[in-house]
Amino acid sequence: MADVYRADIVGSLLRPQYLKLAREQYEAGRLAAAAYKEIEDRAVDQAIAMQEGADMLNELASVPDVTFGLHLCRGNYDSDWISAGAYDTISKQLFQRAANYEVFLLEYDDERSGSFAALGDVPDDKVVVLGLVSTKFDQLEPADRLADRIGEASRVFPREQLALSTQCGFASAGPGNAISEGAQENKLRLVGEVAARVWSSAS
Repeated sequence: MADVYRADIVGSLLRPQYLKLAREQYEAGRLAAAAYKEIEDRAVDQAIAMQEGADMLNELASVPDVTFGLHLCRGNYDSDWISAGAYDTISKQLFQRAANYEVFLLEYDDERSGSFAALGDVPDDKVVVLGLVSTKFDQLEPADRLADRIGEASRVFPREQLALSTQCGFASAGPGNAISEGAQENKLRLVGEVAARVWSSAS
């Protein structure tokens, strides 16, 4: 099982460059574990402090009659990722403070994202979009597995307030991802088919 780094929970948007470089040095054996942990602690503290600025972020979504969604990106560059770990460490503060956002778009395309437990911290008047379908590779997710995972999430958050999507965009930055146009089309079709199957059967 791959190491899960404490600072990974802050998400790619909040991860400073110095932490990325420190992780590379640690993985290459050029930085001691204690020194890396100290750098991680600093990054986590900074991320928590930045959450105190979530009120300002929330104000950006205060325009009346507009639906705002907040996507927590874990990295989507050249079929690679930046952060791993469960949302739990930041979920209580973030989801409560981002009150003006009606939709939370969360990446859950693989085990890096942790369990659905953090959905228990989402206010009951929100919609959660589960990013279960990877945009990084051609391999198509099994429809039954996607339906099962939606079922798992619905044990924590109401199914009627869940939705399904890809985990991110197909080419958020740089050279794009190692995924063909045909696979992108198939994945979007899969999202529609599974959504119709899951929510039509629930109605």
